[in-house]
Amino acid sequence: VMVCNDPNRGKPVRALVHKTSRLYRKQSGLELEDLRREEQDADGAPTLLLATGRGKVRAGIFSRNQLMTGGIESATALPMVRDARARGMRCIIPDPNARGERYGMETFGRTISAIVDSEDQAESSETQKQRPQQQQDERESSNTPLYVLAHSASGAQFVRHLREAANKHILPRVRAVAFTDSTHNVQWAKKDAPELARMLESSRSLYVRSSDVRRDADA
Repeated sequence: VMVCNDPNRGKPVRALVHKTSRLYRKQSGLELEDLRREEQDADGAPTLLLATGRGKVRAGIFSRNQLMTGGIESATALPMVRDARARGMRCIIPDPNARGERYGMETFGRTISAIVDSEDQAESSETQKQRPQQQQDERESSNTPLYVLAHSASGAQFVRHLREAANKHILPRVRAVAFTDSTHNVQWAKKDAPELARMLESSRSLYVRSSDVRRDADA
């Protein structure tokens, strides 16, 4: 899907998403009956967010060097997407390096806001129709579970995105996060986002470090 196509901001930003994504349905122009059928098929399905690191790697690619030497299975998110689909999960793969590593955080945040937030708002709007008026003023998040694999710099980008007040509604959705060679620091959240800090130190977060860490730009 297209996340941002403003020429004043740089190159277009796209992301790979599941067919039931609200943004995909809006951009694809599917018929109303098709939309309802897709929604029913994916009702309550968990979502897997796969985010790669910074540098010159693009969406779904963890290492260019590994891609050339080890092949697509070991260097990309393809096996994870395949496994997620077999489990009935929906997938989201952002492209944080679309406008260069300098704008990685901005691109990552814009992508998550455009895709995840739009789904939260869509489900909340349907729920609010059946709730008392005083509860409609409260922003609600979707109950759909969110699982995350964040590699390298995307780990820091994900933590920073959750730390911002406007994005804290996403935190209750997060069931588990796997940080691989992540560049974030738990101390970032200690003061301003204690709930996030507790999640980062709980069993919901798994940390995997390589013994030979290299920058994604060189990988």
